[in-house]
Amino acid sequence: MISKAALKDLEQINAIEQQVFNTDSYPPFAIRQLFDISGDYFVVAKDEDKTLGFVIGGLHVSENKGWVLSLGVHPDGRGQGLGEKLTQKHIELLKQANCKEIGLTETIEGSYKPQSTTQGSF
Repeated sequence: MISKAALKDLEQINAIEQQVFNTDSYPPFAIRQLFDISGDYFVVAKDEDKTLGFVIGGLHVSENKGWVLSLGVHPDGRGQGLGEKLTQKHIELLKQANCKEIGLTETIEGSYKPQSTTQGSF
C-alpha cells in the first residue's frame, strides 16, 4: 500500500535510508525535519506494518518546481516495482499541485548533483 508517511514510520525509514545510502544517508534528525516540512510529499510503501520503501519530496510553490530528495526501497521490497510506484505517486501529487518541473538530487561518487526534468507531460 502506498500512503502518506506517518511519524511512526520514521524509525523504519531511517533504517532503509541508512541501508540504501550508507555514509551518504540523511541523518535521523534530517529525516524528521523533512517529515515535518514535506507534508503530502513524504510517501511510504508498506506491507501491513512493515515499511518497504519511501520517497521524500517537496514543492517550491512559487516556481512550480517539485523535488525528489530521497527514494529508498528495503531489500525485502525490491523486485516488486515499489521504486516506480513511489515515483509515480510522487509525480501524481506534484501534478495535482500544478508542478511544471521536477528536480532530482542524485549521488555521483559521493557528491550531490541536482538535476531537473520537464520530460513527459510536465
